[in-house]
Amino acid sequence: MEVIARLTIFSKEYTPDQISEILNIFPDEIILMNEIRVKGTNLKWEKNYWTINSKIDKNLSLSEHIDDLISKIKPSLDRFMLLVDKCGLEISCEIMADSNPEIHFTSEQLKIFSTINAELDIDLYIA
Repeated sequence: MEVIARLTIFSKEYTPDQISEILNIFPDEIILMNEIRVKGTNLKWEKNYWTINSKIDKNLSLSEHIDDLISKIKPSLDRFMLLVDKCGLEISCEIMADSNPEIHFTSEQLKIFSTINAELDIDLYIA
């Protein structure tokens, strides 16, 4: 099994640098609005993207990956309220497994998703 979890904030209003300043968290990845999406085309990103990734072993459970993300954002939870009106937030999870994996969220995890007004996206790939 391999698990990846990330939190992405997307906005037309705020740049990744502004999001970092508001949250006092530095991202693992950014995409700037109007950057070319696909080389050799005129397709451009329509929003700014700011992303942090879980950093633990990819063989650990989804719940452990979510806890890793939460440990990074928890000190700044109150600052997320400054973003909710002008940004979208998504927690995305990718699970690649040979059989049906456990997908479980604790009530505390769900409460934090709700507090920051995050959508949840789960992509499951079973080989």
